[in-house]
Amino acid sequence: MAVAVANLPTIDLKDLIIPSGSHVILQGISWEQFEAIALAFGYTSGYRLTYNSGKLEIMVPLPEHEYMNRYLETVVQEISDGLDLDFEAYGSTTWRQKLKEVGVEADSCFYIRRCRDEGGWGTP
Repeated sequence: MAVAVANLPTIDLKDLIIPSGSHVILQGISWEQFEAIALAFGYTSGYRLTYNSGKLEIMVPLPEHEYMNRYLETVVQEISDGLDLDFEAYGSTTWRQKLKEVGVEADSCFYIRRCRDEGGWGTP
């Protein structure tokens, strides 16, 4: 998919090569351009996008980064299980807030809460 960025030629994202462990920063990107770029990369691209008020960072993690990410996910799950906490892993979910012009893709994100029961702490 081709994406037009202000004052730059149209870029076909399939031609964009960012080596593992590297990143590219683009400035002056509108929210609408960020959303178009995020959509063009898709959810399985291996790229991580971070957007904050016109600044877009595109990074490609190293394999070691992904290994540690999976290790951390296992640790969080084991601790949650040990403490009898509800645990849901959402993987590399994209979080966006248009009003604040912020978008971030977490390597891993989790929802953890204590179930309400007789001895529980309740939900946050």
